[in-house]
Amino acid sequence: MRKIKKIFKIKKRHVSYSFSELLIVTLVVSLVISSVVGFVVFKIVGNTSLLKVEATYDKIKNEYYKSFNKDELESAAIDGMMSYLNEKYSSYLKADETTNLDSKLEGSYEGIGIEISKIDEKIKIVNVYENTPAGVAGLKSGDIIVKIDDTKIDASSSIETVLSLVKDKKEINISVKRDDEEKNFKVAIKTIEKPVVTRKVFTKNGKKIGYIYLSSFTENSASQVKTALKELDNEKIDSLIFDVRSNTGGYLTSVTDILNMFLKKGHVLYSLEEKNKKQTYYDTTKEEYDKDVVVLIDRKTASASEILASSLKESYGAIVVGTTSYGKGKVQNTYRLTKNTMLKYTTAKWYTPLGNSIDEIGITPGVYVTLDKKYAKNPCDDTDNQLQKAIEILTQ
Repeated sequence: MRKIKKIFKIKKRHVSYSFSELLIVTLVVSLVISSVVGFVVFKIVGNTSLLKVEATYDKIKNEYYKSFNKDELESAAIDGMMSYLNEKYSSYLKADETTNLDSKLEGSYEGIGIEISKIDEKIKIVNVYENTPAGVAGLKSGDIIVKIDDTKIDASSSIETVLSLVKDKKEINISVKRDDEEKNFKVAIKTIEKPVVTRKVFTKNGKKIGYIYLSSFTENSASQVKTALKELDNEKIDSLIFDVRSNTGGYLTSVTDILNMFLKKGHVLYSLEEKNKKQTYYDTTKEEYDKDVVVLIDRKTASASEILASSLKESYGAIVVGTTSYGKGKVQNTYRLTKNTMLKYTTAKWYTPLGNSIDEIGITPGVYVTLDKKYAKNPCDDTDNQLQKAIEILTQ
C-alpha cells in the first residue's frame, strides 16, 4: 500500500496508473441516456465500480459522435468525484492551484524575498526578508506595489495576479508608492530559502519580551522556530509572544514538532478522529519551555495555527489575545496525480487537548482585542494594539 504522510496540505509524489483507478464520469447520463434514439445495449458490465467507470470512459472516447478534449473529460470526471463529497476542503487542484500550494509550503521558492498582503484595496509589502534581492534593491515594508514591468497593480489586482507576474522570470522592474512618491526598482529573481519566522525583543518596565511571528507551517518552520527560541534565550528574555495572525496553516508534522518544544512530556497535543479510529497525541520529548506565553490570533488564523493556539492555551497555560480564529478543525492529505495536479481531501477531524472541536466555530481569545484601523494605514509595532496588549499583559 502506498504510504501517504499525515499532513494538512501537501505530500509530493509522482505517480502513474491506469485511468480506471481514479475516474468517475458524472456526465455519462447527459452524454448517453439523454440521446435515446439509436441507443443499443451491447453488454452488461459487472458490478465492479471501476469496471463500470472504465467502460463508460471507453465508450465515450471511442463512440461519442463529437470530438472532445480527452484531458478535459478526465479532469471533469475527477472534478465530479470530488464535488460529490460536497466538502469545501476536498477538491481537485489544477496546475495553478497546485503551484500555489507548492510554493506556500515548500522550504524554498523562486522570488524576490517579500511578503505581500491586500490592505484597503492596495497590494502592500508587509515584510522584506533579510539578505534577499528585495532587501538589497531597497524595497521596504509598507511600500505599495503599483506596477510590475508593464502591468499596473490596482484595486482589481489580486495577490495571485502579482505572484504570477514574477513567475518564470530572471528579474522584474517593480514600481512602488512610498510616502506619496513613486519609486522604481530592478530586482533579481532568485531561489530563496523561505523565511517563515520573524523574531524581535521588546523591553518594557524592566522586562524583556521575546516575540516570534510564524507565517506558515512549512517544511522548515520547526527548525526556524527552534533557532529563534535559542537566540531569544541568549538575549535573556522573561516571556514570549507567539504570533500566528494571518497564518492559515500548513504541515501537521510541523506544528507537532513546534508544540514538542513547549509542552511537558506526556501532555496532550491534540486528538485526531479518522475514518475508523480516534487517537490522542502526546508530547513524547524531554524538551519543554518555562516562560509565560501569549499567543496572538485573528480571523485568518486557521488549521495548524489553531492547533498551536489551542494546545498552548489548554496544555501549556498560554493566554490567547486577538479576535476569534477561522475555525478549520479538519485535516487534509494531498495525493499528487501528475506533476501539475493533485487531490486534496479531508481525512480527519481534530480536537483540542480538552476534547473540543473548533470546526466552523474558531478559538475565542481569552482577551478579545480588535485590531485598530490605524494599523491598516500605518502597519508598525506602535499601531498594532493587539501586540501592545500582549506586551502589557506580560509586563504587568
